[in-house]
Amino acid sequence: MTEPPAEALLFDVPPPPTPVERLLHLADQYTQHNDALDLLLRTTAPSGPDTHAASALRLATDTQSAIKAIQGERLYESVELAETVMRLQQLVFLATASGDLRAGTARGLTALAPEAAVSCAVTLDAETRRRRWASAPVAEQRLTAVQSDA
Repeated sequence: MTEPPAEALLFDVPPPPTPVERLLHLADQYTQHNDALDLLLRTTAPSGPDTHAASALRLATDTQSAIKAIQGERLYESVELAETVMRLQQLVFLATASGDLRAGTARGLTALAPEAAVSCAVTLDAETRRRRWASAPVAEQRLTAVQSDA
């Protein structure tokens, strides 16, 4: 079997994740971060803030990236959307702050982050669907009986 030309591989790139997918992935990242903190808390060795600071800062960066992706969608302003973005900004602040603290205190700051990210994803999905439903083009022609049966 022959290999496709290198130029053909350039166009075989998967689409970037949607903002909702980013938020669900972010919830998973926060869960993994919290699980790692839980494991760290169960060990008997004392831990300093450096053990989880890199993970916390990466979470803050990824959350900020999710906010930019949401804003890039250019959805109309609504209370729900504003609250979603505000909640994500709070998560950025909490994740950043948790990087400077000991594991127990840091775990407390990010404890509710996975649920918050999932909640934001649900709200964003509902807003996106409502927006697309409201702006769906009106069909110019009705289906015939034969087309409807098909």
